[in-house]
Amino acid sequence: MIKILFLSFVQGITEFLPISSSGHLVLFEKIFNYNPKGIGLEVLLHLSTSFSIIFYFSKKILNFYKKYYKEVIVGIIPAGIFGLIFKNFFEKFFENPSLLPLFFLLNSIILFFSRERGNKIIKIKEAILIGISQIFAIFPGISRSGITIGTALILGCDKKFSFEFSFLMGLPLIFGSFLIEIKDINLNTPNISGFLFCFLIGLLSLYFLNKIIIFKKFHYLSFYTFFLSIISLLIL
Repeated sequence: MIKILFLSFVQGITEFLPISSSGHLVLFEKIFNYNPKGIGLEVLLHLSTSFSIIFYFSKKILNFYKKYYKEVIVGIIPAGIFGLIFKNFFEKFFENPSLLPLFFLLNSIILFFSRERGNKIIKIKEAILIGISQIFAIFPGISRSGITIGTALILGCDKKFSFEFSFLMGLPLIFGSFLIEIKDINLNTPNISGFLFCFLIGLLSLYFLNKIIIFKKFHYLSFYTFFLSIISLLIL
């Protein structure tokens, strides 16, 4: 129970910050010698934080999808196809974390170069490039929010809109992953408690990330994942 609550806290605090929640979960599962079946726990906690996204953006989510549904669709297609076709291939990286230091390092490089360069609104061309970059976030250690927001900033997109687009684009993928892995999820009392706890922590994390982006501190988190790369190299 304590391990699940701790992993739920880790998921909630790291899901939205660009430091890779999946990388943290894999790392801590290795440290605690806790090995849940497949990636069922990760998917359940991702579902929890997806409800955090819905709650946080509740006032604008419907209008966003009505206005930018084309961009969302082309943005999720690349990762959706790769995740579905190569599902077993990607799961191996969760079960064998030997490449986690490399993925944390790649995440650091992405974040370091993610600086505000313009105020464009994301259109089809940008959405396609962001969607392609999102494929790499399937690997543990590479943050989905980090690589999608980072790519948007590098392309010169508005920082606030990049923040919104990253999370609202990711919702369909999260729910899709949940449906694929639902058979591996055990809804026992500890897991449900973790789900609720993760939801609350996720809301706080979203609020914090919004402030980081507004004050142009997004790239500073590259130093944290670089530190994680070194630590995981020593531990694993």
